[in-house]
Amino acid sequence: PDAKLKRTFLQATRYWEEHTCIKFSEAEQLDKHYVKIMQRNQCGARVGRMRFRSGQIFIFNERCSIGTVVHELGHVMGLFHEQQRYDRDDHIILNTKNLKASCGTVSCIPNFLQQSKYNLNTYKIPYDIGSIMHYGPKVFTDSRGLFTARTRDPQLSGLLGQRVRLSHRDKLVVNRMYNCVDKWITRCGRDRELCLNMGYTGANCKCICSPGTTGTNCQNIIGNYYDNVIPKCNREVRTPQVIWASSRDKHR
Repeated sequence: PDAKLKRTFLQATRYWEEHTCIKFSEAEQLDKHYVKIMQRNQCGARVGRMRFRSGQIFIFNERCSIGTVVHELGHVMGLFHEQQRYDRDDHIILNTKNLKASCGTVSCIPNFLQQSKYNLNTYKIPYDIGSIMHYGPKVFTDSRGLFTARTRDPQLSGLLGQRVRLSHRDKLVVNRMYNCVDKWITRCGRDRELCLNMGYTGANCKCICSPGTTGTNCQNIIGNYYDNVIPKCNREVRTPQVIWASSRDKHR
């Protein structure tokens, strides 16, 4: 890839490195397993190491944002799409009837196929609507622009498909998958995890607490996970003024 694409890719790898124990380095000629970066007209990667191939193919172009590259690197490291979890129907409603006609059995549908408990390890981490690995509400929608996915809790719909940052649960699942937490616990001279409520020991030996919890060991529950993840869009009004509910509801 050209210099700009390489910078984007390296920014995405550094972001993962900042929040996990994973390190990326340029492959040597004799390396058996590596990521082969190719410039194509789309963004994509297969899930996990290819069993019968030496290199994992990673394709992207200048239209792929850093957040999208972070998402695709998640696939490289072994993460399925969040909506492929076996418990997804408890949290979202899919409407594949609204998928565009070009979504065939190869291009789109596999991204929505639920994985079995045998094939997908959740590492005992709850479903995450705000995961960077989750698709948005109108992904692959047809010309009518209808929803292909909705959250069962309407207040959480704004979290679907975000590509801004790794969620706490994104970081936790990868750190458990690659035994980062166990390594940090040992390096910190501990014999067990002291962090509670989905918190975990970080590289600096301090607890990284889940949203909605505080305290040295994340022992204090101060609210719901999503209540502390949803962007705050409220404001205090002290003077008389007109407030529109939305651009489509100006008659209210």
